[in-house]
Amino acid sequence: MLKKTLTVGAVSALCLGVAMASPASAVTAVTLCQTHVEKNYLTFVLPGKTDLHTSVIPCVHRDTSGNMRASIKFGWSAATLPAVGSGHKLDSLKVVVRMERRLNGSSNDTVLTYATCDFTDEVNSTWNGEETCSVGTAYDYDSSYDWSADGYFTYNFNNDGEGTFTNSLVGSPLIY
Repeated sequence: MLKKTLTVGAVSALCLGVAMASPASAVTAVTLCQTHVEKNYLTFVLPGKTDLHTSVIPCVHRDTSGNMRASIKFGWSAATLPAVGSGHKLDSLKVVVRMERRLNGSSNDTVLTYATCDFTDEVNSTWNGEETCSVGTAYDYDSSYDWSADGYFTYNFNNDGEGTFTNSLVGSPLIY
């Protein structure tokens, strides 16, 4: 019977080889989205038109290269079919997405970057759809931080005389 043994030097070399692996090869791609919070789902009660159901979902993404990205998916659909009223539902609809991070164990987020997307024309042109507002970042994944996507959206209904409303979102779960 042939017996194979590793010497201490061989074990050290083997461990050193694993430790020297490039960080990018050890990164797992992940996307985490906040989909189970009632605050991120609204029904727009539109004067003289079919109401709209909306979903506003913040997501944080890490790709296999360690690049971090934040996005918000804004979806809408007619509350009843067939839709009634003119297609001009909103005077304004803007989504703001933020890439945030905090030191592990902290609850204080730091906004790294943000983007504002205007979806007024898209929502006014159809009764059902989905658009995504996203922001990439020059920041690479660092495990000493917790990463998240957060944001808010503003909207102004056509012909309601009420002005612009702001709705803050519950942010994405954290990537540790």
